[in-house]
Amino acid sequence: MKQILIVVLLILGYLSYSQESYFVEGKDYCGYVFSKEDSLGGFPPEIIVGNVPIGSRRYTLTEKNIIRTEAILKKSINTEYVKKYVNSWESAWNTRFLLDKSTLKKYYRQYIGYLTPNNEEIVYICLIAKGFVSNIKKLSDGLIEVSDGGYSYWTITINLKTRKVFDMVVNGES
Repeated sequence: MKQILIVVLLILGYLSYSQESYFVEGKDYCGYVFSKEDSLGGFPPEIIVGNVPIGSRRYTLTEKNIIRTEAILKKSINTEYVKKYVNSWESAWNTRFLLDKSTLKKYYRQYIGYLTPNNEEIVYICLIAKGFVSNIKKLSDGLIEVSDGGYSYWTITINLKTRKVFDMVVNGES
């Protein structure tokens, strides 16, 4: 009896500690934030996502982090870094990728947070076109990674301390 009680208490403790992704919504955005315990792509939290070395330094973003991230994202859309990246893809594909302040609201988000060795807060965002996903709840199941997604899929990485975008990819990895 004592052993069963210990097992039940361990399971209840684990369930109360483990976190799941949670839904966030603002005026022009909505999506899911993955906790530091969430496995992504079938792998444990200690992974590399895209070009970002998330490693074991993942953490769960707060809604305040998301509000700051979205403000930085909107402000960064017209920076030289973002314009140069978008222009290079447009010329390579001979097409127009419409990512600007007005089109940002046409994308669902998935957010992952991690800390650098210097404890800078980094946010990795997947932007997925709303027509690309039939049910927004599916975004909570795991990170969506796409190859050849066109402008329906972007990943953008933001440093909350420096308030800058430092890595972005359109179209996924092909």
